[in-house]
Amino acid sequence: MKKSIIVLISAVMVSFSSFADGSSVSASRVENGQIIFYAALHDAFNAADGVSAESPDEIMLLADIVLDNPIIIPDGKHIRLVSNADRIIHRGSSLIEYPMFWVKGNNASLGLGKETMQGGIIVDGAYLNTPSVKAKAPLVSVNGLNSKYVMYDKVILQNNYSENDTDGTLTYRNGAGVSVYTDEGSQETQPEFIMKGGIIRGNFNNAQNHIPFGGGVFMRFFGLFTMEGGIIMNNTAYRIGGGVHADVPSASFKKTGGIIYGEDAPEGYRNIAVTGMRESMYYGHAVSIRVESFDDPSYVLYRDDTVGEDDDISYTFFPDGSGGFGEDGYWDSSRKDIQKREMIMLLSITIPAAVASFFIVRKIRRKKAVAASGFSSREKEIFDMLLSNLSVKEIAYTLKLSYSGVNFHVKNIYRKLGVHNRAELLVKFYKER
Repeated sequence: MKKSIIVLISAVMVSFSSFADGSSVSASRVENGQIIFYAALHDAFNAADGVSAESPDEIMLLADIVLDNPIIIPDGKHIRLVSNADRIIHRGSSLIEYPMFWVKGNNASLGLGKETMQGGIIVDGAYLNTPSVKAKAPLVSVNGLNSKYVMYDKVILQNNYSENDTDGTLTYRNGAGVSVYTDEGSQETQPEFIMKGGIIRGNFNNAQNHIPFGGGVFMRFFGLFTMEGGIIMNNTAYRIGGGVHADVPSASFKKTGGIIYGEDAPEGYRNIAVTGMRESMYYGHAVSIRVESFDDPSYVLYRDDTVGEDDDISYTFFPDGSGGFGEDGYWDSSRKDIQKREMIMLLSITIPAAVASFFIVRKIRRKKAVAASGFSSREKEIFDMLLSNLSVKEIAYTLKLSYSGVNFHVKNIYRKLGVHNRAELLVKFYKER
C-alpha cells in the first residue's frame, strides 16, 4: 500500500514538471517497480506490454494533449489509460483519416478509465474547437478479432464530426463515437465494446454515402456492444440510429443498464436521426437494429423514445444467420410503419371512392324509380325536391304553385310508388336494392 501511495504521489508531482531537455511529460507507466515518464502518449503505448485484459499495462495520463496520429493497439496487447486529474485528449487537425484510438489487433484490449480512477479523461473530436476539425472516422474503433474496448465512469467521448466521403466499407471508418466492426471472424471471435459508465455525447455522423448510420455507437457484422451503464446523449446520425445502430444480422446489442436518450428527451440530451432511410420510413432516434441485408432493408426494429436505466433490450445474432430479441424489450417496427402507411394510402383511395359510389348508386336508383312510375314532368320535379327534404311549402314557393296543387302531385307520387308518406318514401328509396 505504501509503495502504491509513493508511486501515485511521484506521478502527480512529475506531471507538473518536464524532462531535463525541456520537453513536457505526457504520460507514465510502471515497469519493474519503477515509474517511467514519456513525452508522448504514443511512446507510452508502444512500450506497454500488457498480456491480458484482466491485467493490462496501466498508463497514467499526466497532461492535456493533442493527437496527430492514431494510437493503435496491436495484436495481443492489453492497455488501460487512466488519469489522476481531469485531462483532455484532442483530435489534431491532421488526424482526420483514422480514429483517435484504434483497437486494431487480434486478442487486444483498451480500457479507458477504471472503477477507482481519481481524475477524468475527455476524448474530444475537436469539432467545436477553433478551427474546427472534421474527421472521416470515429473517436474509437474496435476491429480486431476477440478484441475489446472497455469504458468506465469519468470518461467522456465527445464532439466528433465524421463525414466519411471515401470508402465506407473500411472497418475503422464507420460511425462517429465508437465503431465495433469486423468483416471476418465469427460470433466466438467478435470484437466488443463494453460500456460500464461514462458519457458519449455531441458526436455527429454526417456521412451521406455507404453506411451513414450511428451517431453514438455503431456495430456491423460481428460487432458486439454491451451496455452496462453510462449515458449516450445528444448524438446525431444523418440517417438512422442517432444514439446506437446495429447493422446487418451478425451485429449484436445487449443493454442491461445506462440511458440512451430519445426524441422525448429535453433539448441538448436527445439523440437524433436526421433523415431516416428509404423515404424516411423509419428513424431510430435512440436505437435502431437493422436485421436484414441491404437488398431488403425494410425490417428495422427501433426505439425513438428514451431507453431508460431499467430497460433491458437486446438483439443477439445466432450462428445460423438468424437473430433473437430480448423478451423484455419494446420495439417499434419499420414493417408496422410501412403497413400503417399502406393502410392510410388505401383508405385515402377507398373512402372517396365509396362516397362517390354511394351518390352514383343513389342517382341510378332515382332514375329507375322515376322511369318505372310513369311520373309527369311536374311530378319528377317534385319527387327530386321531396328527396332533398324540402317541405311542401318550400316546394310550392320554389315552383310558384299553390300549396294544394303541390299536395295533389305529392299524393300522386306516393300512390305511384306504393308509399303513404315522406318517411316511407325515403326508406323505400334508400333501402331499395
